[in-house]
Amino acid sequence: MNALLEFNKVTIGPEEYDGGLTDVTFALHSGEVMLVLAEARHVNLPLFDAAQGLVLPELGNVLYDGTDWSVMPPDEQAVRRAGMGRIYGIQGAWVSNLDMDENITLRVRNRALLPDTAVYEEARALALELGLDELPGRRPPHYSREIRQISQCVRALLDEPKLLLAECALHSMHVEAQERFMRILHKRLEAGLALIWLTANERERELFENNAVCFRYEDGMLKETGSQV
Repeated sequence: MNALLEFNKVTIGPEEYDGGLTDVTFALHSGEVMLVLAEARHVNLPLFDAAQGLVLPELGNVLYDGTDWSVMPPDEQAVRRAGMGRIYGIQGAWVSNLDMDENITLRVRNRALLPDTAVYEEARALALELGLDELPGRRPPHYSREIRQISQCVRALLDEPKLLLAECALHSMHVEAQERFMRILHKRLEAGLALIWLTANERERELFENNAVCFRYEDGMLKETGSQV
């Protein structure tokens, strides 16, 4: 089976990030979990931007679904990215002049494969499943950090992405919300979702039992520590 995401000897400098990548190689297939442990000062890495083709390597290459991002036409790049989910860490990467429901549904609405009404309906259902009373509909600063983080999870899971890139996904969420999210996530993994889980919390290794291949970020490199046991 071909890998969904491949990094081949990728090197990217640390500019605009907490650290760079040096000679990083891995392959991620559908249904697999890659867990990356990093110190809190190093969770903002170019790993996810490179996975989405937003930044190209200085050395090496990144392939998504068998195609190198560097040779992919812009229109195709946009389509591929729209089929990914991403949790952007603590800040959330919200578009400030859009309401939360518009932010949450933007990626899927831009694909124009479903009517907007269907997209909003799915988003509301996910919001309720994750414990919110409703789909948030005001500007991001109006809401608590926890509601914004749960809303990130709704946005990332919307429209059943093939790949989920999750940075500090459980940050600011109470235990019940974390448990709700993990139940949904495990169902998606069983259905074939590929996941990269980046965290500074060692205890999150336990969330995936023995189903994750673990790496530790050190000095720009991802050092494989084996399967989680």
